[in-house]
Amino acid sequence: MTTKYVTFWEFPIEDTDRAIMKWNRFLEITKKTPMKYPKFVFYPIGLGKLNEGISIVEVENEEQLTNYLLFVSPEFKLRFAPILEITRIFEVYNKMKDEMKVELR
Repeated sequence: MTTKYVTFWEFPIEDTDRAIMKWNRFLEITKKTPMKYPKFVFYPIGLGKLNEGISIVEVENEEQLTNYLLFVSPEFKLRFAPILEITRIFEVYNKMKDEMKVELR
C-alpha cells in the first residue's frame, strides 16, 4: 500500500547555490535508483519565495522518506504530512467513538 505526503521544504536563502547543486544531484541519483526514493506526484513548487515550497510524494515504505530526507540534508529542511481521505477519517472516527462508548460502560 502506498501513502502520499505533502512535503514542506525550505533552505536558508544564503545557501541557494548549495541547495541547487544538491537538488540536481538528487535528480541524478533518483534516475539511477528510483525505488530508493519517493515518487513525486506533484513536483516541488515555490510558495512565493525562492527558498520555500511544497511537493507531494508517494511512498511504498518509510525507508523511502528516510532516504530522501538524508540525501537532501543538511541543505534542505523537510517536513512531511500524510494525505488522508476525509471519508476514511470519518469512518475511523465513528468506529473509535463507538468503541469508546462500549469501553466506558
